[in-house]
Amino acid sequence: MHSDEEYAKVAQRLSQWTALSSLALIAATWRLWTAQTIYPQVPVFHSLCNAPTWLDWLGLGGVLLGLLIVAFNNRVQFVQIGCATTMVSLLMLFSLDQHRFQPWAYELWLFCCIWLCCRDQLRISLMRWLLISIYFYSAIGKLDFEFLHTVAQQMLAVVLAGFGIELNDLSASFRLVLATTLPCIELMVAITVAWPKTRRIGGWLAIAVHLGLIIVLGPLGLNHRLGVLIWNLQVALQAYWLFVSDPRINPKTALEKPPFAWPQWIASAIIAAAIALPGTERLGLWDHWPSWALYAPHSSRVYLEVTGSPVDRLPPNLRKLVKESPIDAGGIAIWQTVRIDAWSLEALNTPIYPQARFQLGVAESIATDMNAGFQVRVTVLGAAARLTGKRRSFVYNGLTELSSATQPFWLNHRPRKQLKTP
Repeated sequence: MHSDEEYAKVAQRLSQWTALSSLALIAATWRLWTAQTIYPQVPVFHSLCNAPTWLDWLGLGGVLLGLLIVAFNNRVQFVQIGCATTMVSLLMLFSLDQHRFQPWAYELWLFCCIWLCCRDQLRISLMRWLLISIYFYSAIGKLDFEFLHTVAQQMLAVVLAGFGIELNDLSASFRLVLATTLPCIELMVAITVAWPKTRRIGGWLAIAVHLGLIIVLGPLGLNHRLGVLIWNLQVALQAYWLFVSDPRINPKTALEKPPFAWPQWIASAIIAAAIALPGTERLGLWDHWPSWALYAPHSSRVYLEVTGSPVDRLPPNLRKLVKESPIDAGGIAIWQTVRIDAWSLEALNTPIYPQARFQLGVAESIATDMNAGFQVRVTVLGAAARLTGKRRSFVYNGLTELSSATQPFWLNHRPRKQLKTP
């Protein structure tokens, strides 16, 4: 059994690494966390649509301060202060713009909750189960029609090219079989790290998966943004300390911290909820990213199209991303797709939040700024069915219909009013 000193050492390395790598992630996506005006913002609650911009700067300052305290101070009290500051500040930033609810930022918030409330043994146990749930739900989310026929094929093309094999040289059925192995490997990671006897093997497999993703998604492969690569590196080292170094948990002492045991039970309940709620994602009750639907294209989404002169009123950095589409059903107008997803990557260096609710707010902000009238069309697509890839759709023609959209969303879908697209 590991000593308390060994637990403390592993916990300290985990906290310092997570804080430092999170600072790197913020640096890689820094515009997202500021009071920026280059991309529409959609608050969590409608009452925040008129929130002042100084709240953004206050939240960012709090996160940076909290992470610096955790990264460079070993005293328990200071680490707890840093975690509390980071938690409160992240909640403020999330509330002001749903786009900031990045998977790594959500994991960071849960990490701070654990580190604030728990002892070293329980910290490691909860972090371990949280990471297991990420691997599990990420794998389950990819076992569907959309991933296997799209993103998985792109990843396979990169992997096979490394062996001098062209993807199109293989039969469609064999490509599908190979694509299925990708989420199956991830599922194998979740199972092996959950079982004590295979935990170290699973840990090394997890590290190999993350390093492989860095290669596939990096400059030599699909050339994804830096934040994606940093997060894979972050989780790879977390997996090493949690699974490969294998600090064993003593259940008799993990919850001992009299007379203040209640914070540990609160943290345990929060992590239990974070592990359970992704199971409701396909029912539309929990968002895709906090359900760890990573690289999973089955998420709900919005398509924005414009026609005629409003195209010229788009911001210059968005106008070049407009994609011409075929003649509409009436055979009269040429509709052009406004690629709000590509705009997010270019403007903020981060993927668009994969939720129709958020993207509807982005589309409304653009249409309002353009004063497009009836020369705008917005299609809202629900999540894709697991076996067929089919989606439900709703179409809004014109700014009036769009502004009066009454989709049954749990959270706000209106754009933040004082931050207009230039």
